[in-house]
Amino acid sequence: MPGESRELRHIRRLLILVALSVIFSPTWASCGSELQCDKCAKGSEFSWNPEKQDTSARLQRFYAVGDELAAAYKGGEFDKAKELANENLNLAKAYRCNWNYGNAIHESYSILGQISLNQGDLDGAIDDLRKAGESPGSPQLDTFGPDLDLADELLQRGKSDAVRSYLLEIKRFWKMNDGKIDGWVAEIDKGDKPRLNRFSETSPSPVEYLLSGLAILWPVIVTSAVLAFLRNRLTRKLLFFVLSTVIGYALMFGCSVVLWFVSTAMLISLAGFGIPDLIAVILPIVISMSLPLGVAFVVARYFRSGPAPALPTP
Repeated sequence: MPGESRELRHIRRLLILVALSVIFSPTWASCGSELQCDKCAKGSEFSWNPEKQDTSARLQRFYAVGDELAAAYKGGEFDKAKELANENLNLAKAYRCNWNYGNAIHESYSILGQISLNQGDLDGAIDDLRKAGESPGSPQLDTFGPDLDLADELLQRGKSDAVRSYLLEIKRFWKMNDGKIDGWVAEIDKGDKPRLNRFSETSPSPVEYLLSGLAILWPVIVTSAVLAFLRNRLTRKLLFFVLSTVIGYALMFGCSVVLWFVSTAMLISLAGFGIPDLIAVILPIVISMSLPLGVAFVVARYFRSGPAPALPTP
């Protein structure tokens, strides 16, 4: 500006730079009015990452407390179950982006509702059912659906409106319910009280039959494909087929059992590396089903025409 001293020009430029840095700061952009999974919340999973440590002790506790909660409730330790449910909900506040968040919300409120029901607090149980239905879902809930014991008990006691609303809420994330929810809602609208069980018998779709058959016959299919591919280079084809198929089934079954027990630990590890939840859930299936293919090609080495490679000595 005319007549402006050098010092004032410097101050004005400094103020402009400060304003621009605030406006375009990544921190400001990520911590605006719409927070993504509490990235800016003090103590969230995004605000503290211990050095050389994929998961903190608090996060490990978040993964473990659900099992303790279920055990306490099943053992009739209601006071302990209430404490664990509240702990689970408090931990969940810091882990809104975690794959276990939806599990924690639904399981905690479901068990609190069942305790309220056992203690004669029907209104409290209905409120807890509503809060359980507000869960955003999870890889487990989206696929297998939530436990419906609380909803079923309330429906049998005549609380049809509350249960109907809950069923429509969980339909948001339980996409693989095979039409169960629509069927239950239709029966409720007619005044009936269907038994709510996520594992209730339903007629499998053709796609489900196809996938089930594919999973059961997978080692046979893979071995047959490798045999067809290498048919002109293999000797003793029948022995190759039998041996590859048997080993394939054994490894596939063994891997499935191991992955069943370590699935939670695997999800924790993969989450620490930032791998999306869906990939973390599908990865064990891919690993299990890839084993028969690897077995077939390894066994084929010992049945090729010409001199066979020497078997490894112990």
